[in-house]
Amino acid sequence: MKPLVFFLLVALASACGTTNIITPDRQARIFVDGELVGRGQAEVRKRGFPNSATIVAKSPDGRTGRQTMSRRFTFTTFAMGMYTYLTCMIACWEYPDTVFVYLDDEFANEGHRRKVDPWTVPPPGWAALPAPSEQHAPAEADGAAESPESERR
Repeated sequence: MKPLVFFLLVALASACGTTNIITPDRQARIFVDGELVGRGQAEVRKRGFPNSATIVAKSPDGRTGRQTMSRRFTFTTFAMGMYTYLTCMIACWEYPDTVFVYLDDEFANEGHRRKVDPWTVPPPGWAALPAPSEQHAPAEADGAAESPESERR
């Protein structure tokens, strides 16, 4: 009876909690290790054996995003491990609370044009300063600037 209660507690403890996966597009399909888990927002089981998962988000307009999340040994893992005779030291590692998957905006289905990044374009009406004229140019490094007399000879 005691081993059954023990394994039941481990199963319940490892099933508690979820990791939220969020994308900026509410229509984007979210896949975790190739399995569809939601649209725009999804939840996956937080605790389990140590591993990594690949998250792929695909929006209807062709943008995609990819993120990797890994389970980690946390204080909760340690505390539950002490309570469960070290079983949770192996079976109760945790994913982060929230994972945000950014979508790639570089190529969308709009003819696969490269979008312009507003941070790399100068503001409207801005012009570069003109190049300095020769009269304001600094003298040669050796200090031997030509005098008007040497030009006459």
